[in-house]
Formats: sequence, C-alpha cells, structure tokens
Amino acid sequence: VLETVLYEFPVREIGINIHVLKETDQQRLLCSLSRKGDVAIILSYSGASPYEQECIIELYRNKADIILVSSNHNSKFRNYATHQLLLCSEEDKVHKITTFSSYISAQFIFDLLYSLLYQENYEYNFNNRKKHYMIKE
Repeated sequence: VLETVLYEFPVREIGINIHVLKETDQQRLLCSLSRKGDVAIILSYSGASPYEQECIIELYRNKADIILVSSNHNSKFRNYATHQLLLCSEEDKVHKITTFSSYISAQFIFDLLYSLLYQENYEYNFNNRKKHYMIKE
C-alpha cells in the first residue's frame, strides 16, 4: 500500500492484482476499501508516521492480512500485522552515506516474496508468461 520497491509489472504478469500507490489520498482510500482476503504489504522504516498508523489500523479493522516490512523490531505496528519481515536495522539514521542498506534489504525481501508467489504455481506462471510474450520453443 505504501510506496515500495515492489515490482508491479512482474507481479501483474503472474495474474496478481496489485496496487502500489504513492499518493496519500489514494492510499487512504485503498485502506478504507480493504476487506478480508486482501493482503497489504506495508513498508515502514521506523513506524513513526501517524498517517501509516491510521492506514494499518484501518486495514486491521477491515480484516485484511498485513505483511509488515520494517527495520524497527519494536514497531507499534507489530500488533496489527499478520506477518512481520524485518530489515537490517544496523543503519545509523544520522551517520550514514545513504539508505543503501535499507534499500537493499527491502529489495531482497520483495524479490523473495515475488519468487515465492511465482514458485507457488510455477508451471502456470511459466506457461502464462511464455504465452503473453509469444515465446516459441
């Protein structure tokens, strides 16, 4: 739901309806329209934003499954999350060159999630992609 490094295109290629929204109003709307059976992936470095807290509580109320990707091992969002995936938390917020470590950790988690989704129905996904790209053997 929140801005992520998740690849929308490959996930859509395997038939999963995904929405990655960057605008706050669109995110709020999507959170309020969520329902049981929906899955939301929340990427939050620290979990400090009141806006993020509003969204995750709304998702929780609507019984959506919540996958929290965070580097804050004590995030207040943990109580609402169905699953929690922790990022590298050794990056010093002040004395760092860039967000390299956080970015690479998040990238790895999303690549891993995609590979698990793909592998879950490998034959179908492989053949479907082949068909869409008209790959002939």
